[in-house]
Amino acid sequence: MREPLWEIDRTLKAKGFRLSNPPSTYIGPVFPYGNKVIVEIEISDFSFSELPVVRLIDADELPVQHLAHVNTDDTICYTGQGGLPLDIYNPGGSILRVLEEAKETLERSFADGATAEYEAELASYWKGTTIYVALPSSETNAIFDSELIVFGIGEKQKRALVPTGKWKNAKTSSRQPTTTISFNSTLKHTPAFKSENLADFIDWIKRQPNGPAGLQEKIITSAADSKPVFVVSPNALIGWHPVFPPNIQLLKSASGVRKSFLRKQLVNSLSNVGLRKMTGLQLDLKQVVKRNLYGKTTLIEKKISMVGCGTIGGHLAKLLVQSGAGCEERFNIYDTDILRPGNLGRHVLGYSDLEQPKAIALAEHLGQFHPDVQIAPFHRNAVQDWSSIERSDLIIDATGDYNVATALNELRMNSKRSGDELAILHTWVFGNGIAAQSFLNLNDGLACYHCLKPIFGGSWRQSPAKDVKAPQQIAPANCGEAGYVPFSADAPTVAAALTLRAVLDWAEHQPGQRLRTVTLNHAEGNDVKWTSPKRSNSCGACNG
Repeated sequence: MREPLWEIDRTLKAKGFRLSNPPSTYIGPVFPYGNKVIVEIEISDFSFSELPVVRLIDADELPVQHLAHVNTDDTICYTGQGGLPLDIYNPGGSILRVLEEAKETLERSFADGATAEYEAELASYWKGTTIYVALPSSETNAIFDSELIVFGIGEKQKRALVPTGKWKNAKTSSRQPTTTISFNSTLKHTPAFKSENLADFIDWIKRQPNGPAGLQEKIITSAADSKPVFVVSPNALIGWHPVFPPNIQLLKSASGVRKSFLRKQLVNSLSNVGLRKMTGLQLDLKQVVKRNLYGKTTLIEKKISMVGCGTIGGHLAKLLVQSGAGCEERFNIYDTDILRPGNLGRHVLGYSDLEQPKAIALAEHLGQFHPDVQIAPFHRNAVQDWSSIERSDLIIDATGDYNVATALNELRMNSKRSGDELAILHTWVFGNGIAAQSFLNLNDGLACYHCLKPIFGGSWRQSPAKDVKAPQQIAPANCGEAGYVPFSADAPTVAAALTLRAVLDWAEHQPGQRLRTVTLNHAEGNDVKWTSPKRSNSCGACNG
């Protein structure tokens, strides 16, 4: 590969750039819609693992008043959310692509485009201290009370805006009453937006269409009470603490000052009240879940019960919670066992949970994902609790235990609930980690779990094993621990991922192939095509 610096230097100078700060900072023109703009490009990493920085130097010739995507330090935010792949083997061409992206970014501010672009990134221009916002989205414009909480310990302390009284289990060290103003539509931009005083902020917020009633009154009252104010909208999560001038600070610290007098003095000093700004990052559970399933159906509001909190269930439960289980509806998890030392090699739980009931320990582990997750652990036999779990939308059998799976299958087949009302999904590791499998039963005329092995002692109908007669290896009991089926930790994690995909397909009302197999050990296993087996005439559950 040729020396990248020389190629970049030759390429930029050919475009009218000059070296301004050796070894690799250049100044030169770009031409958005033919208008000359002077920019500076700083290349600090020729592998492009860090992208070049482009700064706006002179934009006097641009026929626009406001420029979007230009930060306060004049750097141009030219990369989209998907990043910007650059070719290290063509450094000159890569730098030209960076300049083209910067030019196109400036062009988006033409023809009043800056307004839409600016509004889309409104919060990034506010430049406040970062906090988390865990407020549910509002369908109406409203003003309501909330709390700014501090949680965590020492240097790991964080702040979050939550509904009043929520996150009681988050081990908070303080709770400060806060006023939240909610808009259900995009906030509009005016030159007063980046103001540093309360008067300009009130002027800006009053200009928003369909603002809630009593807006100015509530803001001034909150400021008089030293309460933070936060604004929540689809395009911005921004707030502030009031910073009082000396005369107001003196009145607030004095005793016997009437609130009405203090408020009057505050109204007369609005332009002198500073704003200690905050910028919010979305932490509402629904938004966290929906982010990675953008446009897809989540598990939010689904009634899900999972039986088995072992090696598959532990990994699967985390994936389910990240997909919406436990959001707006309780996520029930069952297991009769406790965590033992022999479980640690494949389990999501660790040594601090030893001798604890798996369901209870796993619920605590899942609770660390988000304080609003609703997990109900049960250290008891789910089969004997059928009257409760039958009310679920989906039952997941993650035990990998043939007896439990058969018992749950029998109960499901005898249930009067239709497949649209109750689904059951089994998952297991086949043999000694040969494959991971999942099977969905909607009781809709296709096979049930027992149909997969209708004759006790017979073979599985869709076995992934090359030698279907090869016995499963069982590790012998040792030092007080029972025997177990040995397989590596990849098998249960694959089973969990395979099962999550089946769950999400079910949630989309597109269940697809009911029996799914991922073969892991190709020395002992065959690839098995995903299929929806028909019922077996020998199945006692279907034909009994």
